[in-house]
Amino acid sequence: MLPAFLKKTYGIDITQKLIRAEVGGKEITIFGRAKRNGDVVIVVGEAKLRLEDRKKRGKKDVFAELEDKVEAVREQYRKEDVLRILVTHYATKGFMKKAQDRDVLVVQSFEW
Repeated sequence: MLPAFLKKTYGIDITQKLIRAEVGGKEITIFGRAKRNGDVVIVVGEAKLRLEDRKKRGKKDVFAELEDKVEAVREQYRKEDVLRILVTHYATKGFMKKAQDRDVLVVQSFEW
């Protein structure tokens, strides 16, 4: 569902099947290549059940976790831009604002 949704909603064409991969010792839940505005990008993403504005005790910030994975991908694929994606069942308004400010695309499962 995700490739069709990204194409229809954002004009992002997935050109390499989205898979789970290990890059630079990091597990990447959503990994593949796409074209956005004619430019090749590497898709780096995570799937989380619920994304909230507040921090949970003892859990790493989801944005920091995603950035760790982006950095691992950049080490291996230096010349390509990265498209950050978080897929979830639900994200709060506060979280959506933070994601937008960080240029992270959030896709909620009810959207497709």
